[in-house]
Amino acid sequence: MKKMQALFALLCCVAMLSGCGSAPAGQAASANVSAQSAAKTVAPLPEALKIDALDGCTFAAGFEASDVALNDDGMLCVHLTVYDYERFDLADIGQLAVGDTLVIDQKDMVVETLEEDDSGYITINGGLEAGGCELKTDEDGVYYENLPDDAKSYHVLGEATLPIDQDFVFKDSSDLEKPEQKMYAGDFLMAMESSDRSFTPYATSVSVENGKIFKITQVYVP
Repeated sequence: MKKMQALFALLCCVAMLSGCGSAPAGQAASANVSAQSAAKTVAPLPEALKIDALDGCTFAAGFEASDVALNDDGMLCVHLTVYDYERFDLADIGQLAVGDTLVIDQKDMVVETLEEDDSGYITINGGLEAGGCELKTDEDGVYYENLPDDAKSYHVLGEATLPIDQDFVFKDSSDLEKPEQKMYAGDFLMAMESSDRSFTPYATSVSVENGKIFKITQVYVP
């Protein structure tokens, strides 16, 4: 009888030890699943501009001098290519970590390295030259991709033809050796008719109110 009791006790101990040995493996598997599920994907915010509702806004644009012309009704108009850039939520980028995925330029970028300097620039995967990217904040409190010479990474939103307001002004500070030049609607049309000038989104911004262009600004770009 005593032998039976001893054998029973031994079997119980073996069972308990087997159970203890399997627990860490289960915990490790659970930890791996948790780590994988913690990785997140950060995508850009929705487009700030709507090509069919350009009003009360300022945007980057490109056009040729020949795109400035009178329409059939005698109204001065500009045919524009409208550009926008990807914006990222401040909190989303603030929580971005190694292992996460950043959707940028319509591509998935897995974050392998992430560095932030004192000025707020965030360098991911070694920056643009190493196949990564650099993010910077703007006055609207969002992050955007920063290219060389502080340029934004623009993409085409679409094309639009917009009339010029009677109080329109063109401000040109693209030549560092000259003071800012100003032209009003009539002078602007005359200048474009005798020019082969091209306007790029990196240097040109268009301001629209009540469906009409009231200002075009061109700045110096290196």
